[in-house]
This record gives sequence, structure tokens and C-alpha cells, in this order.
Amino acid sequence: MEQTFPSLGACLKAARLAHPWTQTELAEQACIDGDTISRYETGEYAPSVRVIEDVTVALGTELLFGGVEWRFGEFERRGVLEPGFRDVSACLADARRATGWGLRRLSIEGRISKAVICRYEQAVFEPQLHTIERVVVALDINLHLTGTRWFWSPKD
Repeated sequence: MEQTFPSLGACLKAARLAHPWTQTELAEQACIDGDTISRYETGEYAPSVRVIEDVTVALGTELLFGGVEWRFGEFERRGVLEPGFRDVSACLADARRATGWGLRRLSIEGRISKAVICRYEQAVFEPQLHTIERVVVALDINLHLTGTRWFWSPKD
């Protein structure tokens, strides 16, 4: 049975324990401080996109965020648009355009300022985890991370 997790931290912890690695071992593999891994797992800190990528590569797993929960493992990527994106900003921008949403609608539905949406879509800065989660929920899509490639797909 597939497990789902209410937060990215809980999902990363379960993926680490499935390996089975200690926080220190994962930290060494992902080139992150061991205390920081603990803070991610407990939700004290939210990891950056780059850290999420480094951890999933170190664990050799895939992540899937479906708007309500996080999952790890290997997923059938039915409906996923290939070849994927090197950064999450381009992936989310493509999903917004493909679903026909304008900046105003996403700003209202996702409770994100248009300026923030424009800045991450133009790669001025990397979106924060809570912004990514809001966009996924608003657009009603699945967001996949495989290695360092980001994919999106419509919900089933």
C-alpha cells in the first residue's frame, strides 16, 4: 500500500528510514548539515528546492506532490509532459500556461502576489516551498521530481 504524508518533512523522513539511513548518513550523501536534516523532517525549516533535489538524488527516489500530500517511491508518470524541466519555476510556469490560467487568476486562487509569480517564472528567484504547494493546489496538478528533473501532470 502506498503511503502518503501530510508534509514534505514527514515524507523525507520516511524515505530516509526506508533506505535505512541515519540523518547523519543522509546529510553526508546530500552534502547538508545533519542538524538541518532533523529540522527539515520535523518541519522546523522548509528546505529549498535545491536541497529537495539533492536529498532525492541521494536517496535515489522520486517525489510526488498532489496538492494534499507528499509521496516518495517510483511512480507511473501517466499524463506527464516530457522531457521535464531542470528547474521547478519553469515547470510551474508551463503548467500555468497549459491549464489556461492567467497571472491574475493564479494570484487570487493561490493567494500569491502577481509580483512573486512573475519573479519565479522569470527565474529572478527560486520559489519557496509554500509557494510551490499553493500553485500545485490552485492549478489542481501533480508535481513530480525525478532526480533533478521536474514534471507536472493533470490530476486523474
